[in-house]
Amino acid sequence: VTGCQELADFATTFNNMAGRLQNIDNSRGQFMGNIAHELRTPMTSIKGFIDGMLDGTIPESEYKHYLGVVSQETGRLARLVQNMLDITKLVAAYIAELGGVDLIVFTAGIAENNPWLREDVCKNFEWMGIKIDKEVNDRTRDAAIISAADSTAKVALIPTDEELMIARDTMRLTKDLK
Repeated sequence: VTGCQELADFATTFNNMAGRLQNIDNSRGQFMGNIAHELRTPMTSIKGFIDGMLDGTIPESEYKHYLGVVSQETGRLARLVQNMLDITKLVAAYIAELGGVDLIVFTAGIAENNPWLREDVCKNFEWMGIKIDKEVNDRTRDAAIISAADSTAKVALIPTDEELMIARDTMRLTKDLK
């Protein structure tokens, strides 16, 4: 930076980038909350109907009806998973906008608990040289680097206690309401 105008231009560019990153982070938070809800609802229905059939709560004469509901909910889950995988295209656009990444972090319920999802997402980024170590990814449940040694960016798994985070945010936001 050699002059005041260059410094001002740099500051403006930096502030614009920070604003875009904040918008991305806000969208990510909303997305993860929606996805968690959308996954839990059909899984709860499926489990409830199957448990009801197994324990005799649902009479055998009604199995066909409830198996139809289970089939519909399974289809809903399949569409949701496909939509989640399509999100990788959006993430790739963010990466391009940022000019690359140094670190990709998988966190929260869905990404934290599904090695296959992490693997599928990273496969979509292989063209950028981003790779995970399949063995490490498959066995890891705690915070860890799961990227392959030759990956162009680090890939990490960071478990998150979402309920605790919500409780802390609620306390912080409501402490002055008394």
